[in-house]
Amino acid sequence: MSVASNTYTWIPIYLIVVFMLVRVLKFLNPSYIITNTSLLVISMGLLILVCVKALPPFFELFISRLKPCYDTGLSGSIHTVGDVCGHKYGFYTFKTGTVFAISTFLWMAFEDRPKWLRFVLIFWALLVSYSRVYMGAHYPVNVLVSALAGIFMGYLAYRIYYYIKDSVFVV
Repeated sequence: MSVASNTYTWIPIYLIVVFMLVRVLKFLNPSYIITNTSLLVISMGLLILVCVKALPPFFELFISRLKPCYDTGLSGSIHTVGDVCGHKYGFYTFKTGTVFAISTFLWMAFEDRPKWLRFVLIFWALLVSYSRVYMGAHYPVNVLVSALAGIFMGYLAYRIYYYIKDSVFVV
């Protein structure tokens, strides 16, 4: 589970997405003002930035609860794997939120493209989410709320991307 929760483990998924962007959307075509792929990459970059840097402080303003690995009542019944705890208090799990946001965004952006990609995105998001609970880093409710926030952010980012794509000369 520590492998599933590690960011670097998912580099092959990122490479597959980049390959699909290059192949399916004809990346780097200099004859257009803004390519669909460059807009997609910028949207994903901003989405990741919001999920990692903006949402955790937002949730900390309203909810700050002790993580399971620091809870003395649970310390005997859970087994933490590695150094997953970090901060003592936290509600939002940015790994889960970010993975669900990227998965939702790509799910919607690739619409009819390869069907297998959707299954990979769902599996990826669920595995990372489960690993956060399994390793004792977050409670299941934290992961569920973070996943819902990620799905909402992914949907919102897609709607903004789609609006810009239709409003500006994008091919």
